[in-house]
Amino acid sequence: MLPTIAASPPQLPLTQHHDDGSIIAITTTTSPRPPAAAPLVPPEPPSIKEGSKAMSIQQYHTNASLSDAWRTINIDALTEDSSANFDVSTLAPPQPETTEDEVRQISGQVRQLLRGGDAEGALRGALDTPVYNGTDAAKDAHLQTIIEVLQSIKASDMSPLLKSIYGSPGGSEALDVLMKYMHVYHSAPSREEPQLTS
Repeated sequence: MLPTIAASPPQLPLTQHHDDGSIIAITTTTSPRPPAAAPLVPPEPPSIKEGSKAMSIQQYHTNASLSDAWRTINIDALTEDSSANFDVSTLAPPQPETTEDEVRQISGQVRQLLRGGDAEGALRGALDTPVYNGTDAAKDAHLQTIIEVLQSIKASDMSPLLKSIYGSPGGSEALDVLMKYMHVYHSAPSREEPQLTS
């Protein structure tokens, strides 16, 4: 195999004139210019095949709807206290169903106590028998009974009466029932609110 011989750079002849008329030939060596650098072109991003269309990564993420994909994981299912992990009906014991006839009987007993002047007994009797499970008519009838008792109590007697109920056995639970019925009453539209003091 023959050795490789590097090509020598080209030599350019030059002449120099002196005062005596002699001419001297001078040779110079020129170095080749380095090749020009190629312009930098950014590489094309890899493409993702989707069906028969080629899409760039930028186009793929731009066209994908983030609103459709951000909620793919049910976060509530990973929370221990979430209602998705247990039956919320077990938080309260099952309530017996109260019929409309039973509500009318309770209302008659409450009105009888009112006629006898026992407003505290009438209110306590209505609050001790709340209608949690029953028809809408039964619930509304019992609500009207409680409102009727409250309207019959004087404003000056309301605070002492409620304090007396609170100090009796089961009084805090009875007042909790009263607050629930007040919330239902004031949440209902187009009702004439009675003048009550708390």
